[in-house]
Amino acid sequence: MSKAKDVFSTLVTQIEKLSGKQFSDSMNEEKIDIEKVRRYEAKLAAREIAQQRLENHKNFVNSYYQQGILDSKDVFETFVQDNCNHDAFLCAQSFTQSINPTFLSSAKEIPSAKEISSRPSLLLLLGNPGTGKTKLCNCIANKVLNEYWKDVEINNQNEIKRKRQPSVSDTNYDVAEKNSQWERLTSVDLLILDGLCQNSSRLSPFDVQMISELLRVRFSKKLPMVITTPLEANALHMVLGDEIMESIKLYNVFSSVLLGVSRRNGIMINGTFYV
Repeated sequence: MSKAKDVFSTLVTQIEKLSGKQFSDSMNEEKIDIEKVRRYEAKLAAREIAQQRLENHKNFVNSYYQQGILDSKDVFETFVQDNCNHDAFLCAQSFTQSINPTFLSSAKEIPSAKEISSRPSLLLLLGNPGTGKTKLCNCIANKVLNEYWKDVEINNQNEIKRKRQPSVSDTNYDVAEKNSQWERLTSVDLLILDGLCQNSSRLSPFDVQMISELLRVRFSKKLPMVITTPLEANALHMVLGDEIMESIKLYNVFSSVLLGVSRRNGIMINGTFYV
């Protein structure tokens, strides 16, 4: 501390010589609380960092909306429920609450055993194409992005595969980019895999290894995940296989089925209506 005082006093003396002005002696006698100054500077720096993170997050969310990856209008509050999607809606809400770090301290009702599990949560949504799986995923994503202020990555199976599968034409830049993209998939706050086995066919050995690895790495990091698939419940094990199913079972699993026919707008072609 005395060294800091000496430096300060020397600085004041030099300023007095150059300016021709005499500063109050009380300035020389004033005790300098270096630790207090450091705490103040640290507080200012922390505030600036938090503000920058907030701006970065807002830009990230807006980029999702601008690219059409996510519809900002898809929120739980306006989701239209009926007998075919009511259970899935409640399941998606429970899952979302379970991954909110402030949920347990703010919940008005006693949380269920699933909600207090120490294992990361995984939501498994089943249903035919057009029944509303993606819309529920959007509701979850908007909640996590705009209210929990956490990052979300939404990919289908083919997009994930492109980020992981090597190619003979890959340059060093391509390899580095794929590694970076894969790292994000394994570490983002919430990963939504919207469309596993979209054509209901068996997975290739590479797909099995890729999905299993993704599940296990995220589990080890205690990070939640959402998976949607058109597969029927009794076909899951047969199509996905032991490795993926056992990886899913590691999680605190929420699961539900969206029933009914497609809700998507259709088109008329040569007298035939397609949805």
